[in-house]
Amino acid sequence: MEYQSVPQSEQYRYEKAQVDSSLLGDAQKNFAKKVFSIVGFQLMATSLVAYGAMSFKFIETLCEILYIPAVIATIVTGIWLYLSKSSARKFPLNYILLSVFTLSEAIALAITCAQISDPELIFQAFLITTGIVVALATYAMTTKNDLSYHGAAIFLFSFGCCIAGITYFIFRSSFAYQIYLIGGAIMLGFYLVYDIQLIIGDKQLRLTVDDYILGSIMIYTDIIKIFIRVLKILMKEKKEK
Repeated sequence: MEYQSVPQSEQYRYEKAQVDSSLLGDAQKNFAKKVFSIVGFQLMATSLVAYGAMSFKFIETLCEILYIPAVIATIVTGIWLYLSKSSARKFPLNYILLSVFTLSEAIALAITCAQISDPELIFQAFLITTGIVVALATYAMTTKNDLSYHGAAIFLFSFGCCIAGITYFIFRSSFAYQIYLIGGAIMLGFYLVYDIQLIIGDKQLRLTVDDYILGSIMIYTDIIKIFIRVLKILMKEKKEK
């Protein structure tokens, strides 16, 4: 399945770094730690739900029943948090919406994993995704290159991947599908580096310290999408053997 992209609200997600240089100190570091901690809990919860659906039939059945409501909840809460700055910053509403969003994504991912007959593929995708995320996160935190100022270029690359996807669905071209999968994985890698740099805040653009929920959703959805794309690539390779 393909996950719905959460809208990017470019106007208020970040601001010029020079507006408040104090955020580049301890406050920004604490903000980054908070975001990554929340993402860690999100990924842990998602993994538990997915494992449960793969291991226990009644959990898989429950996820199947909740699948449509989960997809709707993902879209609604995602749009709500991205378009309503006050909701994304108001405690405890922001955590409630984030919890609903995460649980809904977890249910959708659990259904995807439970329908795959070979658990080894899922484990391989998990290891590959972990390696990719660690490598890209290290790069984002250490490089002098500023991807936070190249959102338009990343968007154009994304548009190219969408065209490849549309071409595949119309003409059923295996080559277009390969470009769609691999190009999409590369694009998502760029987005992950881009979003991490917005959170770290040492480049031209950054998130404000009040936007920890938005930052968490950005990183979480990047990682989930990378995992899904890697899993699809592995499934395609296995099918062709």
